[in-house]
Amino acid sequence: MAHAVPVMLDIAFSDLLTDPYPIYRRLRDMASAVYVDAARLALVTRFDGWAAAGPANLAHKRDLLCAELLRARGEGESAAAAYGAAVQSAAGSGFIHDHALALERTASFCYLRNDATTGRAHMNVAAALYQKWEAWAKVVGLRTTRLEYPLV
Repeated sequence: MAHAVPVMLDIAFSDLLTDPYPIYRRLRDMASAVYVDAARLALVTRFDGWAAAGPANLAHKRDLLCAELLRARGEGESAAAAYGAAVQSAAGSGFIHDHALALERTASFCYLRNDATTGRAHMNVAAALYQKWEAWAKVVGLRTTRLEYPLV
């Protein structure tokens, strides 16, 4: 199979599961995207350049990725600020579904931090935006299967 990005043959799938950060750092230095053959997975390693080249389409996505990475690293205060920036940039992008997704992920973060009031408020706005976007199944899903995120 031909790939438009560098193919990594010296990385085992188990290496990605055990300690991905050193591997990811090496891949990031190589290219903005790589293909890890053992995992049969393409990884985007740098999003900043793409976001700078097309800010109207990608800056809000970069901001949400940044928030998610900070959350995964356990950097709560930084993640909270990043989620706020992600929601704001997604709102400014004009992409309703991306704004809804940023709010949904922010709500999830709030619930993990035991801030149900803020989480519920974000989830309600997310559901309203998904409804405006006419993503009916998503709205139903948020209202019925996300019991840990009760909507008002």
